[in-house]
Amino acid sequence: MSGTPCQGSRVLVWVLCRPRTRPHHDTLLNHRAYLQTGKQYLHEVRGVACEVGCTENLTPWLKLLPCGARTGLASLLDASKLYDTAYHSLGIRARRVKCVECAAGPIWEIRQTLSLVFSPLQLTNRKGWSFKTMFGKTLVNSCPVSTSTLVNMKLSEDLEKMEITPPDFQKISAREVLFDAGNITQSKIFNVYCRFDNKDVVARVPPSTPLLAHTYISRISSSSSGHLVTLFTNSHSHEIQLLFLQTIPWYLRAYLHTLSVTQILPASSVSIQPEKMSVKLAKDRSHPYSLETVLTIPAGTTVKFSIQFDPPPPCNISFCVCYV
Repeated sequence: MSGTPCQGSRVLVWVLCRPRTRPHHDTLLNHRAYLQTGKQYLHEVRGVACEVGCTENLTPWLKLLPCGARTGLASLLDASKLYDTAYHSLGIRARRVKCVECAAGPIWEIRQTLSLVFSPLQLTNRKGWSFKTMFGKTLVNSCPVSTSTLVNMKLSEDLEKMEITPPDFQKISAREVLFDAGNITQSKIFNVYCRFDNKDVVARVPPSTPLLAHTYISRISSSSSGHLVTLFTNSHSHEIQLLFLQTIPWYLRAYLHTLSVTQILPASSVSIQPEKMSVKLAKDRSHPYSLETVLTIPAGTTVKFSIQFDPPPPCNISFCVCYV
């Protein structure tokens, strides 16, 4: 394998930490398990540095599939089309699961994910779309070793306002349908097509996310330090309290005394005092820095969370920060 997928688990930047702050229903995703069991839980985060998407990552990702890239849904994935999208992301997730029928004990479950964002208006100047317009091809066969080949489509409008082909789909709700693409033959190709009744209607802009987070590195050179910055933007009309768990790789020498939380929009340089904060220092080649901060983001504002660090030597070459 090439690119990021070729890296083994022993080179991953990882952290195993126990949050010291009691979770709230609006800050952590697994609050239900905490409320039901009353037990504390662990957060284990692993990740590799980001890398520009290319076919050196897509090709080995496709080879991990049981049928490769020639049959099934994977046959739609043409690199020339995928990298013309507004957003794409490859993922490989592995976990150990219990196997009742296996005498050897737990087994490994591997899940491969691919996220793509297309813009039909940019592709065809129309609101409607199809597999042909997005991927440049249709589905002509299914993977022979797969138990099912399903296409789930969630719509932004009711079914009565659009025409969907093929018509033999399963209606789950007013805005969700399910296609079974497992029985495809050479005489019957599979091409999902969505046509709207009113061609002049422009696609609606989805509602804005209540809280946006953006992380970047600023002001870094071969002879000076840099700043690891995270911007939180609250677009709601009320304040939002969040629990921010930040990890910084051990090879970046972070200066904790330079940590600052300020409101930069609409007013500038307004200091914000964190409600709670806990810090775990890094150890070389063992574990990274771990900062746990409880913040309240005022309504309609942007808050800047910044900390200064020194880049790893030699600093005359580029490096990528695995920020998880």
